[in-house]
Amino acid sequence: MKNKKYIVISVLLFLILVLSLLFSVKFYINNQKLISENQKLEKKISAVNKQLIKIQNKMQLVNFKVNSFERRFPEYSRIVDTVYTKSKKYGFNPNLILALIKVESSFNPRAISSVGAYGLMQINYSVWKNTLNIDPDKIFDIDYNIEMGLKILKKYYDESHGDIKRALFLYNNGYFYKNKSYVTKVVHAYSVYGRDSKNHNKGV
Repeated sequence: MKNKKYIVISVLLFLILVLSLLFSVKFYINNQKLISENQKLEKKISAVNKQLIKIQNKMQLVNFKVNSFERRFPEYSRIVDTVYTKSKKYGFNPNLILALIKVESSFNPRAISSVGAYGLMQINYSVWKNTLNIDPDKIFDIDYNIEMGLKILKKYYDESHGDIKRALFLYNNGYFYKNKSYVTKVVHAYSVYGRDSKNHNKGV
């Protein structure tokens, strides 16, 4: 009987030892996998951090350029800000509106044409004073002038059933003139400022 007890105990001890060994091996394998996964994760985190640092540096450079630009050209900076904000309001590509202003007034807020058009977007006061209830005291104001110009362009755009080139033609000519080169000039200026229409659908 004693021998049998010893055998049973020995077998049990052996089984416990084997199970412990198997558990240890499994734990070791899992631990190695965990270490390997952690190392991979650390590499990914390191790569992401490097990219974030690059993005941060680029953003700092952009901010530096913007601040320098705004200090050097405060009026033009205000024009760009206003064009961007109001173009989104009316659904136009801001680069297109910059191109239009370039052709109309060369970014001169005090520009006056021989036919009585005023400001950045050359608002013809005699034509639009009643329709848009234009305030003559504000016609040279950057924000006001761009707002009026976009209202006029939007009106022609809607009348042209979404044909932006036709709308541009009417913006310059109205219904009576035939200055065909105007649209070509705006399109050329637009190509200079960049045709980014991802967020603004009304572009050439």
